[in-house]
Amino acid sequence: MPPRLPLRKRVPPSPYSDSEDRPTPRSTTNPPQRPRLRFPRPRLSPPSREPHPPPPPPPPPFRKILIANRGEIACRVLRTARAHGIPTVAIYSTADVKSAHVSLADEAVCIGPPASSESYLDIDKVCRAIEETGAEGVHPGYGFLSENARFAERVEAMEVNEGPHGGPTGVETNEEKKKEKKKEKEKE
Repeated sequence: MPPRLPLRKRVPPSPYSDSEDRPTPRSTTNPPQRPRLRFPRPRLSPPSREPHPPPPPPPPPFRKILIANRGEIACRVLRTARAHGIPTVAIYSTADVKSAHVSLADEAVCIGPPASSESYLDIDKVCRAIEETGAEGVHPGYGFLSENARFAERVEAMEVNEGPHGGPTGVETNEEKKKEKKKEKEKE
């Protein structure tokens, strides 16, 4: 027969009732805490129940910009301009009448037949569209006129801001880099 285990001893009830404060044992690691003194808080004026109106949004940098490109590039520029509250103008050829960039723009101007050399690359037609719409800025996108120094000079002469390449000097440096790369390839 296995030996019997001793039975658990009963713990006598505590001499303190639940409502009384029990003395806490003093420990050497935690010093006794001082009782908190309560000082009257200074009375502040109640907060206004009406929230402050948000500050007005800053005015857009341009009253209107013309996007001198088409397709996805133009759509991205148009969406960004719309997010900043800037009215936009799109240019299009007769082949691009139903394109997405034409429907996204606030205004659209037809600048010629489907051939890009007779529409998107024609500096005179693009500058005429800028004058007709009263655009204060031109975004050339990528390709087409964005790398054309003559276009940048014409736009600058019209006192219209061109971006994002920074005017004719930025375009000229890009053209010079391309010429240098061509010379290097010819040497090889």
